[in-house]
Amino acid sequence: MAANMSGLVLRVELLERRLSGGDQHIHGASDTFWLLFCGALVNFMQVGFAMLETGSVRRKNSMNILIKNLLDVCSGALAWFAFGSSIARDGEGAVFGMHTRSLFNVVEAEDGEGDADGYLLASWSFQFVFAATATTIVSGAMAERTQILAFLCSSFLSSGLIYPVVARWVWCPKGWLAITNPDATLGGVLDFAGSGVVHLTGGVMSLCGAAIVGPRRGRFDAYRRPVSMPGHNAALQVLGTFFLWIGWYGFNPGSTLRISTPHMSRVAARTVLTTTLSAVAGGLTSCIGNKLLLSKTWRVMAVCNGILAGLVSITAGCSVILPPHALIVGSVGGMVYLGVSHLTLYVLKVDDPLDAFAVHGGCGLWGLIAAALFANPMYVGSIGLPSPGAFYGDATLLAAAVVGSLAIVAWVSTSTSLLFLLLQRLGLLRVDVQSELVGLDCIEHDGPPPSPPRSPHRLGLTPLALSEERVHAGGHAGGWRAAGQLAAVEEPPPPGRYPTSTSIPGRYTSSSTSPANASPARLNGRHRGTVSSHRVVDKAASVHGGESWRPHPANGGGIQPRSLGSGLRRVSSTGAVHMPVSPGAAARAAAAAGPCGGYALMEEQGTQGRGGRNGGSISQAGGVQLPMLRRVGSGSGALSALAARCRATIGHAATVHGASNFEV
Repeated sequence: MAANMSGLVLRVELLERRLSGGDQHIHGASDTFWLLFCGALVNFMQVGFAMLETGSVRRKNSMNILIKNLLDVCSGALAWFAFGSSIARDGEGAVFGMHTRSLFNVVEAEDGEGDADGYLLASWSFQFVFAATATTIVSGAMAERTQILAFLCSSFLSSGLIYPVVARWVWCPKGWLAITNPDATLGGVLDFAGSGVVHLTGGVMSLCGAAIVGPRRGRFDAYRRPVSMPGHNAALQVLGTFFLWIGWYGFNPGSTLRISTPHMSRVAARTVLTTTLSAVAGGLTSCIGNKLLLSKTWRVMAVCNGILAGLVSITAGCSVILPPHALIVGSVGGMVYLGVSHLTLYVLKVDDPLDAFAVHGGCGLWGLIAAALFANPMYVGSIGLPSPGAFYGDATLLAAAVVGSLAIVAWVSTSTSLLFLLLQRLGLLRVDVQSELVGLDCIEHDGPPPSPPRSPHRLGLTPLALSEERVHAGGHAGGWRAAGQLAAVEEPPPPGRYPTSTSIPGRYTSSSTSPANASPARLNGRHRGTVSSHRVVDKAASVHGGESWRPHPANGGGIQPRSLGSGLRRVSSTGAVHMPVSPGAAARAAAAAGPCGGYALMEEQGTQGRGGRNGGSISQAGGVQLPMLRRVGSGSGALSALAARCRATIGHAATVHGASNFEV
């Protein structure tokens, strides 16, 4: 009897062990699935980045930005697999370190089931998509003028070294800024999901890259004032923002790393709530702030970037901040975005097409500070924090956030600047002038030539102020040419010799043939003008192929565009030429200035290399008939043959814009 009872007890104990082991298997499987699912959501953010960046650039560079987003992920994955992951995860707390045994991070299961190893592999993939996110941020800031090879180098180094070092400092259990390290500096930095590790890193890289590569051509006028270069598709911008927002529900809740326990499931649910509230607060604040303080309009990108600013701002403290405080964090993030964006463009003169530094750099820094301020005492223990935020009486987290932010900025800015300066020195950073003006899609990716607009109204201009930056360098049938539009000069420069690409207001031309409010002519380096006694005494002709200028009303509002036949599709008068006061003066000015006097904007439609005259004459003020044009070259060089004949002999400043060689 006793033996039977003893055997029964042993069987019960064995059954309990099996049940306990089954629970562990279930928990391990659920945690592994949680990481894989959240990692897939974060990886889906790459679609959002691609759509947002494509909609924010000009149409002629849309294919280029798409392929860069694809190559960023491919190059970054290889670098992360090779050595990035081992830098981020291994070692015993050193600032830099890599364990040689895990150079390629290959994990082998020790048994047939391998639950622990499955979770480790899922963790590898989850951490990789974070590295890919930080890398992709840079592509938007350097869009439309950077070589593909430069992006490949930057994404490889970012995923393989720059980002892993920061992740090691903050998220490695023995990192010198990790909250899980008892010996961490000031107790460690609170960065639950990556405001600092991911977004501040990507934002600082964006600022360094955009500053070193330089602005897009035409982004600033002669007075270094910004010229608007809006994206070509607002629908893609909005869809990209929504996709990024969806991906953030894997980014922040997934940082719990486990969901098999009731405690961690509550943390994940709270994270979703705070993430949502911060996003909506950021979008509303940014939109209203832009309307009241900056552009006085309801801008789509202000809403999109405001939502992203709110998401970035809450990422560091999403698990320890109360929902009402999440609204405050998101609202401040929206204002931080507006302020940093204005500072970057108007003070630093850095051309960042997507405001990547403002959204990710500025708001990433604010996110670290906000987490250190609003960390609630009820929640800090759930993630292993020893102390609450500064608003609850303890400034330790705030001090650690400041130190950690400075360390991240110093490391990322130094390493990134060295990389881009080296690429610049080797001539591998920026594309050539022709590719930038014509469009990278046509030149580098065998894309179709840019097509002319059907109507100037599509550009937001009047028929008398047509502006188009797209030109075609040749080699394709159905090529076309479009003229450029000069930017209005509000404050005329003082008399004297002007440098390259200086705008000269009409008030400095001869008062006998030009009104005081005439539009500016633009001089290039080969045709510099000297202004003296209200008269242009040198050549005032230049060619600008593909540059985009702000529109302004043309002189002589009564001039109407009219069709000139099959060759010249549309002609419209423009302020690019100083209109004389009277028809008689117009005739004398045109005769004195030569065949290009009073040149009008036009588009030329035809087949490359056909040659011959394209028909028609251009009606100008006072009925002046200008000669027909014939194409003589398909390159993107200056219109030297025609420009040489344009002389401002009586103060009539003529300009020619295009990207092909013509002759009269």
